Amino acid sequence: MSEADDDEADILHKAANTHEFIAVLTIMITLLMHVASIKLEQVLKRHKHLSEMLHHLYRELMVLGLISFGLFIIELHNWEALHYTKTTFESIHILIFLIAFGYTTFTALLMTLSVRISKFWDGIEQQHHSVYLENKAKFDTIRQSMDEMSFAGQFLHFPLYLRYFTLVEQISFHDLRLHFLHSNHLPPSFSFARYLRKCKSHVLLQFGDIHSTCWMSLVVLVILDMLQRNSIGITSENYIFTFWRITFAVLGTSLCVIPVSILFKTRSILSEILCHSEMIDFDPVAARYYIDHWGDDDDGSHESSLSYAYDDGENPQQPVVHFTSESALRRVARTFQIDHWGQTGSSPDVVLFPSASNQPHVEASELEPPRLARVQSVHNVEFSQMNLFWFNSHVFMLRLMQVCLFLVVCYFATLFQFHTYIFAGRYWAYPFALIPLGVLLTCFAWTVPIYTIIIHVGQLVDLDIVLEARRKASKPVLDMTAVSVTPSQLRRASTLMLLDNSDRLRLRVSMAIFGGRFQILLFWCILLQTVIVMLSYFESLSPHLFLPYVTPIIPSLFVIEMLAKFYAAGPKFFTRSAVVVFDLVVVVCAFFAAFLQLFVPRVSPVLTACVLLRIYQIMRVSRIGRIMRHQQECHFEAKIGESEIEEQMKRTKRRIIEAISAEPSFHKKAASYPETQFALGRSRTMPVSPQRVPMKSLRLNFEIADHIELPVRACVPDI
Repeated sequence: MSEADDDEADILHKAANTHEFIAVLTIMITLLMHVASIKLEQVLKRHKHLSEMLHHLYRELMVLGLISFGLFIIELHNWEALHYTKTTFESIHILIFLIAFGYTTFTALLMTLSVRISKFWDGIEQQHHSVYLENKAKFDTIRQSMDEMSFAGQFLHFPLYLRYFTLVEQISFHDLRLHFLHSNHLPPSFSFARYLRKCKSHVLLQFGDIHSTCWMSLVVLVILDMLQRNSIGITSENYIFTFWRITFAVLGTSLCVIPVSILFKTRSILSEILCHSEMIDFDPVAARYYIDHWGDDDDGSHESSLSYAYDDGENPQQPVVHFTSESALRRVARTFQIDHWGQTGSSPDVVLFPSASNQPHVEASELEPPRLARVQSVHNVEFSQMNLFWFNSHVFMLRLMQVCLFLVVCYFATLFQFHTYIFAGRYWAYPFALIPLGVLLTCFAWTVPIYTIIIHVGQLVDLDIVLEARRKASKPVLDMTAVSVTPSQLRRASTLMLLDNSDRLRLRVSMAIFGGRFQILLFWCILLQTVIVMLSYFESLSPHLFLPYVTPIIPSLFVIEMLAKFYAAGPKFFTRSAVVVFDLVVVVCAFFAAFLQLFVPRVSPVLTACVLLRIYQIMRVSRIGRIMRHQQECHFEAKIGESEIEEQMKRTKRRIIEAISAEPSFHKKAASYPETQFALGRSRTMPVSPQRVPMKSLRLNFEIADHIELPVRACVPDI
């Protein structure tokens, strides 16, 4: 090797050390800012407006960061010179940006996974009992078939293996639900899926935040890489890239093994919970009473209840679930296999209880352990659910999943930035590099629901989440503070009931055309085409290349709108003939002018006229919509009549107020009718139809149903 090669290799070696040192320094600063932001949010949590200001600041900083990165990319002349023109700090800047972008993408995938899991749980809970029995019979058949196979046969027969675990999830869900309702003293109507959805939200929120453990893991990996390269004495460029390839291969293999291990561990824990009644039949109410009411048996209050556990009212002393203190202690002692003083017992049936006739030989104050010791004795028994996890902690498994997710993001961000050096033209290696991504997503799709279940059932039940889910289940659907039943909605519901099928279809088509989504779509399409037309003044941008794709869309939308208007309004649309004719002329001119743009390359009077017509169309969208709505209201109010609408609205309003006032948890407010009187102002001015139409009922049955449905949703008959 020549002296010039030695100097070049030495420069490359020093540059690599500098890059990794700056990477470690950047990560440490990021970690400090992360911890500081968490502490700041905790301090500002008591002040909502300050917390909102902080989130606005985060958003502005993110926008500024994106702008600075975009300006940096614009300064580069071409992508081929990217790795040679950027400095060390710019390299770290791009890498952190790629990590943030990748983490955002993975978070979006986890949100999609969360929706899929919720739908899966809801579908299982809504299954009929016959479906459950059918699945259980299929499960017994598949398990018998798998027992007859060898381990290699089970592994090779992948469809049967996958079907087996799918049935295990469904059957175990129903078994866990029954045990959960029984152990927590919940009614059969309690939604176990709603409770799990709330628990899942707490779990997935942990993945949306980069924990400090992830940053520390990345620092450790970078430091180990730097130490290994310097200790081995790698100075050649080929050796450095070879070392990096080996490092990425080991990291990719680890990212495949760890998620699979977590998946099998969670399945093992779930099977252990289902097999041991000490966990699945654990009574958290009795356990809380046992810990919080230690030594209360000597004061004579043997009939004290666990009223604080499931009390939905404002009075915490109102008894809801009754247990005597003695029975609670006996049940939790048998569950934990401990005696009355918190010490591990040799037999689950040997339990000591103080009573009036049999006092203990030693004073309670001398033997009573501190609260922490009692809790530790609860968790250190033989059948403790916490002992099933690695290192006796379920948080360790969560942190391990967070680290895996973060390392996969860093893994692909680094590969994307330095793929030309790592792969060196080996295109066959690209599919192998994507294997960790597929393994991680597949394992997380199976692991997250199981992990959510095993840390929120049995001995790890969170009573606060149970209470919240139970209160939401008993909350009435209609809350006047959240839902406003306006008179216009009542009038629309009454109108739909009185119309026949054709008129009802006309009204629904009109509501869809004048809805906010269609009008917003129309507005943005017009604005987009107008901007592209205006860019024709800048010939270097070549906007005419995009016009053939955008031009036919807007006239087509206007033609659809006009046809729908004719059909929806019928003859009443022509009551304002001048407005209709002018609008038709504008639409037809815009339609032909849009196609003339394809043949006029530069700015011309035709183009200017088209732009003016587009601007007018933007202005007239809401105006024509108001005219149509006014004509429809006049038509339907004249058809129905004033007295029927007024009487029906009064009756419906009165029923709603009576039903809400009857709810014990609803804060009663004085009923007022100004809204109704104001909404009926227009109908009073309209002439009453000579033919009186009988008003049908809104079908709001408050005596039978346990909730109130909105009239718009409850009263629209099927077409």
